[in-house]
Parts: sequence; structure tokens; C-alpha cells
Amino acid sequence: AFAETLSDFLGCLPSQFRYCVEIRNPEFLEPVYLRVLREHGVAHVLNSWTRMPPLEQQLALPGVFTSDFTVARALLRPGRPYEDAVRMFSPYTTTQDPNQEVRDALRNLLIRGKRRGEPTFIFVNNRLEGNAPNTIAAITDGVE
Repeated sequence: AFAETLSDFLGCLPSQFRYCVEIRNPEFLEPVYLRVLREHGVAHVLNSWTRMPPLEQQLALPGVFTSDFTVARALLRPGRPYEDAVRMFSPYTTTQDPNQEVRDALRNLLIRGKRRGEPTFIFVNNRLEGNAPNTIAAITDGVE
């Protein structure tokens, strides 16, 4: 029912814009969901979030790239509640918990986008490692 409702919704949107969908329910991350996005040219938002599979698992899903652009959101380490990240990292002045797996996955997305000549949009939150600017610098270091 979710995929059908999503398809109906996406079919009503103006076609001159790019769209992406972020889900935070791992049970929705199924082939039918990805097929609906692909049919509408909508990107699946790869995300690092408390209840979602790790990014590297999402990247390994067949057909996970559903459009001609990529979107990723690095929000939280999988398994870590938002409130715990706020308590651990505030006031967000330094990197406190480097997450090499997420960094590698995001760097690979940048390299993939560059190689394919496709836009890649990556959003990094302070609650991933403690300081988003430092995380971004680590991800982009060496990507030319």
C-alpha cells in the first residue's frame, strides 16, 4: 500500500523539479519502493540514521540508485538515538566519535557522482560525529 500511495503522489508532482524521498522505516526499503522511485525519476535518500541499515548496506541494494542524481543524509550513527547524540556531542565544537564506515560510504558516493557526471548532494549533521564541518572535510579530503 505504501508504494502504491507513493506512486500516486509522485505522479501528481510537477515534472520540472528534482525530487527525492527519505524513508526512516527499514521495512519500506524494498524493491517495490525503489521501482516506484525509478519509474518517477525520484532519488532514494541514502541515510545514516538510528533505525536504518548502515549506508554501506543501503549502497549494496540492487537498484538503490533510482535517478540521475544522488542524495545522502548523514544524520546519526545507526543505533544511536538522537537524544544520546545531542547529549554526547553538544556544543558540537569537535569531532568526538569518528565514523569511518559512513565517511567511506559518503566519499564513495562523491567519487561515483564525479565519475558519472551526476550531481551528488550530501548533507551532514553535527550529531553524526560531533562536528559536521570536520566530517565534511574528512569526506572530501583527497576527492578531486
